[in-house]
Amino acid sequence: MAFTIQVPCKSYSKHYLELKYGDPVLLMRDKLLYRQLVLSLEKNSNRYRKKYESLAFSNYTEVVNITIKRNDFYRLGWDLTRTEIVEFNQAIEMKAKTFMHAFIAPRIAVGFNWTETIESFQDEFGFTEDIWSFEAIRKECQRNLNIDRGELFKRILNNINNIV
Repeated sequence: MAFTIQVPCKSYSKHYLELKYGDPVLLMRDKLLYRQLVLSLEKNSNRYRKKYESLAFSNYTEVVNITIKRNDFYRLGWDLTRTEIVEFNQAIEMKAKTFMHAFIAPRIAVGFNWTETIESFQDEFGFTEDIWSFEAIRKECQRNLNIDRGELFKRILNNINNIV
């Protein structure tokens, strides 16, 4: 038997988790990420609850349901501190952005235009404008995606030469 915990997150993080691990999210498929999550769990403590009650996660507009093992629930707990929620979300966001970069970078490198590539990514994986907007994806790629077309073509030619 398994238990479900709820974790606040960004809309594209929730969609990525549900796309990759199902709904509710079976994070046990990713052993490293699951380990990070369960080691962050603690039993519900109201001791400092009022201290952080006024803080809000304005960026975390969604809540994702994540399944954890019964043993982990009883042994470690079911609650995450605000710090742990932010760290877990950073890990998920990095995985989602890496997933997006892996789709977009090769297409841009071989000559597809940005608009077609980003729209293709959104359509293929269901990232609608309200989940992960075209503009946000474009800005993320422009900031953090380094595409070297010359290097890509060198690798392709080397692979072809190795085959021949």
